[in-house]
Amino acid sequence: MKRTSSVGPDRYLMRDVIECDGIDSEDEFGEDEVRLDEVLFEVGVHLRYEYNFEARWSHMLVLGEIVKRGPLSAPYCFGGARACPPEDCGGPIGYREFLEAQTNDSGFDSERFVLDEVNTAVDTMVGVR
Repeated sequence: MKRTSSVGPDRYLMRDVIECDGIDSEDEFGEDEVRLDEVLFEVGVHLRYEYNFEARWSHMLVLGEIVKRGPLSAPYCFGGARACPPEDCGGPIGYREFLEAQTNDSGFDSERFVLDEVNTAVDTMVGVR
């Protein structure tokens, strides 16, 4: 399902944003109305994901490869890089300042990414296994 409009790219918003702001536009939809494979449907297609509007976290997701596998019963991370920033660190600017203030003995490693730990966290968040 590829949605298009005459005014630009489609926007998928959190349901509570739509209900609170009364958004009613031909190019804005609830994020619960679409699956990622319906938006990222061919290699090279991208989307911008905004997380925490106040802190202004913005991520660009680009579909780099389509891997044919059996059906998955739950979300699964196949790979990644770097640790996620700590919660409430102040957005991209605050995170940069946080990293600059870190010392070797602070216990936070911004380069750390452990796939098994990520998938355990995903499983916990969605309540599977």
